[in-house]
Parts: sequence; structure tokens; C-alpha cells
Amino acid sequence: MQSKRGGARKGAGRKPAPDGTLKVPYSLKLDAEIRDYLRTCDNATDAIETAVRRSKAFRDWKRRPDRERATVGAPKRPTVDSVFDQTQSLLTRHAAAGLQKIIQSLDKG
Repeated sequence: MQSKRGGARKGAGRKPAPDGTLKVPYSLKLDAEIRDYLRTCDNATDAIETAVRRSKAFRDWKRRPDRERATVGAPKRPTVDSVFDQTQSLLTRHAAAGLQKIIQSLDKG
């Protein structure tokens, strides 16, 4: 006997979320005290979202037109160009120091 429930049919299934309401999964590590607090909240997601949206760092980030990664917390990952520039600068300083030592030893001799 066939069931009259479920199965593929027109209009079946969960409807898409309205624009702007889609939530994405995101895992993070929290201090035990914050975890304990969030466990007491009826809706931990709303508590976190409210705290973040009220923060000055978030409001400042939201006003920025480019909205790159915020620099609060962990520093930005260095780009290849910045690493190259830092390495070149370091080598230049070491080369200059080496040249100074050579010049000083020639002056003494």
C-alpha cells in the first residue's frame, strides 16, 4: 500500500530563506566562562550577533566601503609582496652593516 505522505512532487521541500536572513555555520574556540554564559542564553546565536553588532569595531568595519578583513584580534596574513619587501629590507640592512665593517677594517689597516 502506498503512503500519501512525502515523496518528490511539485512544491515539496523546504522553501529558500528570504534575502538577508541566511545564516552560515561558523566554528570558533571560546573561553570556558563565555561558553558557560552562552549556555544560559535562550539563543546563543542572537546573543553573539547582538554583542558583535554593538561593538565599535563592527560598526567601523561596516562603514568601510571595501570591508576587508578586520584587524581586530589576529593580524592579517602577510602577502607575498610584503614578505618580499621585508626580506629585501632585512638583506639591505645586513649588507649595509657588512659594508660598514669592511670600510672600518680598511680604514684601520
